[in-house]
Amino acid sequence: MSGARLGAWIGAGFFLAFLAAYVVLVAAGDFPSRLAVLDAMSISAALAATGLCGAAALKAAHGFVRWYWGFLGLAGLCTGVAGILWAVYESALDSPAPYPSLADAARLAYYPLAFAGVMRLSVARRNRRGSRRSPNQGGT
Repeated sequence: MSGARLGAWIGAGFFLAFLAAYVVLVAAGDFPSRLAVLDAMSISAALAATGLCGAAALKAAHGFVRWYWGFLGLAGLCTGVAGILWAVYESALDSPAPYPSLADAARLAYYPLAFAGVMRLSVARRNRRGSRRSPNQGGT
């Protein structure tokens, strides 16, 4: 088995284990640290996605494709930062977050970055393959 295929299987296994743990925690009764654990899981997933998109950006053959993977990585980073800020407000400071907060600004920054990355990356892939149809031609 090639290294890339083995890495994909290992990644899929970690994803399924992560998903199972998340489902178990959501279904479990309300206990004091449940919210903190769920926050930590969502933050770690966002930061893992940021790292994977960053790795894809560094590995991309064309410069413009690097930008699009970078947009997706920045979108994941915005989600992770928003989760961290929200968790600090909820858990560490034990007070409701102000409205609007820095976490809201980070969440709002996610949408244009993700849109730019997804829409432009599909066009870049289409141009590279020479195909006329994009996989997400209808939008996101």
